[in-house]
Amino acid sequence: MKLLDHIHERAEDRRRAEQARQEAAAQQEVDHRKVQLANDRAVLLGKIRVECSLVLHAGERAVGIVTNVGLVEIHRAPGHQRGSSSGVSVPLPFTRIRVRTGGSRGHFVQGPLRPQIVDTGTLTITNQRLVFHGSTKVADLHWDKLVGIDYQLGEVNVAISNRTTTTVLHHGPAIDPWVRGRLLVLALFRGEEA
Repeated sequence: MKLLDHIHERAEDRRRAEQARQEAAAQQEVDHRKVQLANDRAVLLGKIRVECSLVLHAGERAVGIVTNVGLVEIHRAPGHQRGSSSGVSVPLPFTRIRVRTGGSRGHFVQGPLRPQIVDTGTLTITNQRLVFHGSTKVADLHWDKLVGIDYQLGEVNVAISNRTTTTVLHHGPAIDPWVRGRLLVLALFRGEEA
């Protein structure tokens, strides 16, 4: 009996220790989140300055920088000829020439449209605009010309009034919550409380 009680007591001790470890980890995560939110708020309110290589306009302040961001554009895949041909090919005597009669018919089929990352660079989020700066392309998206913004897992689609297509910025799903939090700058720019 004592052996059985001892085994149950040891199992109960292990269960309590595991529960205490999980509670400590959860509390540590809550504390970390509180510090992160306080830092994010301080950055958004301009109390903490974010250093960036972008030339800022008067009154503009950077609130976030994301590296390894892909600029996505829609490109058409290669097409192909669809149709048939018919006819006869006859060799000319005593030469290496062949004469062909007949014809072909059909049409060219365009390839499908597909998204493609055309450049990789840095995304700077400021209180006045989003700026993508890659090795070959630059996208300067001002908040005052914003028509709409759409979040998808790992990317942001931004519609601006002076562009015919939406600008798609792929940043990866790992930092999705951080990027969404930084885009609260929209609310600040429009005079709302963050």
